[in-house]
Amino acid sequence: MQQFMSRSWTHVLYPVVAGSLLLSACANNNHAQKDATAGAAIGGAGGYVLCKLTGGSDSHCAKFAVATAVVGGVIGWQHGKEKDLQEARAFTDSLNKKGIPAYTETAYARQTDASGQTATVNSVKRVGFPIRQTISAKDTDMVTAIREVGRRAAIASKTEPYQVVAVVPASNRTQVSQWIQEGINQAGSSGKAPAVLVVDAKTLKEAGIYYAPTNDKQFI
Repeated sequence: MQQFMSRSWTHVLYPVVAGSLLLSACANNNHAQKDATAGAAIGGAGGYVLCKLTGGSDSHCAKFAVATAVVGGVIGWQHGKEKDLQEARAFTDSLNKKGIPAYTETAYARQTDASGQTATVNSVKRVGFPIRQTISAKDTDMVTAIREVGRRAAIASKTEPYQVVAVVPASNRTQVSQWIQEGINQAGSSGKAPAVLVVDAKTLKEAGIYYAPTNDKQFI
């Protein structure tokens, strides 16, 4: 056992495990990506060790590790999507308690692995809230909520393209854009920033803000 642990283990699994540790160590990534990476590393490592313990050859166990890494990655992705959804709902619940009628819209996301197997999980599709008044800097709860939309979109965009869309009174367009950007800046500079679209609302009835994945094709 000591021989395969010292030679084959590091040769086959070190890149996967190292990548997982680096990504998992970053607090500003969404759970779906972190858990998918960690699941792949754990699945691959566990599969490789199990194979070697049962007498498998290096080449056979390397292939087996790849297969178990795929399975582990999908399971991790599903688990991470569920945690992302829990956090989104916690965010909107906190806004509702402050009198901001926020919502979390969900849909089933689909992922197909390298073997052609498809997995689905209930996921965040859109998170936001309406804006029923002209906002001033004194509306601290609303301003904080807008910044948080920017921050959450920026965190998610580090591993999956996200967008922020705001339809606001014309008099608020510059301020809202600034508050969104402040939230994005709070998430840190690494990774790709979310796309931001701020447009004028014709009436307050249609005004609002949300963040969402840009890839709608992942949803069933």
